Amino acid sequence: MIFEKISLNFVFCDLAFETYTSFASAKSSKLMFPSCSKLVQQSQRLVIGKNGGDEIQQHLETIRESSVNRSAFVLVLIDADPDGYVFDDKYLLRGTNGGREAALVLKSELQRELRQTSPNVAELPFILKLYANVDKLREAMFRHGIEEASNLLRDFCRGFCQTGGLSEFIDVGDGKDRADHQIKGVLEHFKENPCCMHIVLGGCHDNGYVCDLDIIKSEGSLQDRITLLKSFQTGRQYGDLPFKSIHLPSLFRTQSKPQLSYSEIYDHVVGRRA
Repeated sequence: MIFEKISLNFVFCDLAFETYTSFASAKSSKLMFPSCSKLVQQSQRLVIGKNGGDEIQQHLETIRESSVNRSAFVLVLIDADPDGYVFDDKYLLRGTNGGREAALVLKSELQRELRQTSPNVAELPFILKLYANVDKLREAMFRHGIEEASNLLRDFCRGFCQTGGLSEFIDVGDGKDRADHQIKGVLEHFKENPCCMHIVLGGCHDNGYVCDLDIIKSEGSLQDRITLLKSFQTGRQYGDLPFKSIHLPSLFRTQSKPQLSYSEIYDHVVGRRA
């Protein structure tokens, strides 16, 4: 309601201003219109109101900027499926505690990197959102010979979510490219959000996000607000994009471990059942 009143005041002020300037330029306005003096006085008061409206507009803009600054954050989106962003064993093998530590270290390492590339956002709150098919991730970890860590994976995910309310490890369930779809949807939603000052995207293990980043690149103004978190294997097409990039080798695996053979898996499973 208050904004409607302000808008109406601006309309009346504009009309009054035009009326005032018209009468002021007329040499014989008092003779032509007996009530002209009174109308001019009213117009002058409304012109003052018009200037006051400018002050109100500036005040509202100040309030908006203050609100945005208080709510500002950095958004971190990571495709944590097994193709590129698997946490190091030293975190996975510690279950819940390892998950908590991984979330804290992830934020700390990102802050350290952004202080070098985007220092104006490095001290903002970080919203961490990791997406994965957890069952598929467990199977992949088992195939790569880290069964103990695979058994603790769900504990690790729970621990990751227990660090202040801004960290999430989201199980997207079965289905092709579900993590991709989730991340692309969140990216589309937040890229124009004035409170989202920066986005760190961890999805460079394949070229699935290249088209979305091409669109952001073409928009120009958003380009400096994106940082790519690269994995140990990076899709070739990311090299053609102009975005800043970082690596976190102390947090994620730097190479894929050799996959166990079928006979090794069979012997291991049979041995456990015996």
